[in-house]
Amino acid sequence: LCWIVDFPFYEWNEDEKLVDFGHNPFSMPQGGIEALNGEDLLGIKAFQYDMVCNGFEIASGGIRNHLPETMVKAFEVVGLDRETVEARYGGLYRAFQYGAPPHGGMAAGID
Repeated sequence: LCWIVDFPFYEWNEDEKLVDFGHNPFSMPQGGIEALNGEDLLGIKAFQYDMVCNGFEIASGGIRNHLPETMVKAFEVVGLDRETVEARYGGLYRAFQYGAPPHGGMAAGID
């Protein structure tokens, strides 16, 4: 049994020649908005985790981003401006305006 915790927040998309999300764009980046304002975007890790047993993923989860400005900045890095983020993810973005607490979770299951 082991935990996988070093998931990249961003990855280089070779086909499109741009930075893209590594997995879940709604995870909290380790280091928060300060990391997103840094120079090493591909070095940012996400607060995501998997539990693996004998090579099989048996659970997966993460800490979700709950800060509206961090959410907007994370999407700006991949080329989406504030207006696009608000249009696509308005419900979540507006909920964060009211002070959503830090939150996360995990789901178990075997494929």
